[in-house]
Amino acid sequence: MNKPFWEIAIWLLLCIIILSLFGYAVGWKELLYFFEANISAVAIVIAGVATIIAFYFGYHTAHTSAVLRVAAFRQEWINCLRDDLAKLHAIGINPNGDPMNNEEFYEIGTRIELRMNPSDPDYDRLYKAMYNYFESADGGILEKFGNNSEFVEVSQKILKKEWERLKLDVRARKI
Repeated sequence: MNKPFWEIAIWLLLCIIILSLFGYAVGWKELLYFFEANISAVAIVIAGVATIIAFYFGYHTAHTSAVLRVAAFRQEWINCLRDDLAKLHAIGINPNGDPMNNEEFYEIGTRIELRMNPSDPDYDRLYKAMYNYFESADGGILEKFGNNSEFVEVSQKILKKEWERLKLDVRARKI
């Protein structure tokens, strides 16, 4: 439904060319006489065309504004998810820390779980990677660092997927 501006401009240009050819074929004097004789009809047609153009651009502007607002909310969601993933990772991988006794770790983990869609194909991998921090809480440094690659990999995949989806939806104006 949203036609690009250049497409509308081409249609208007074609209308002008057709009107010019008609004026040339009939004669400009006759054409001007027709407009003078039917000035009220011409004014109504011009007002109708102006109304249609104004409606189109008003609708297009409102739709674009709505798309950008939703995109801003989605971008904020991505930023908050990234911040929480980073905080959870920092607490979980800390050699001197104990996620089992860290209230902030639970709070951040819960926020991540609430932000994620359980039907997301990467949800289970992220969930397991998060809970691996509990399993390695009593372990040594190597065991804690062993959780690093899986957690970072799945986090990056989720963030990248959401970023690409946001860009695609904004380009398509689908939001």
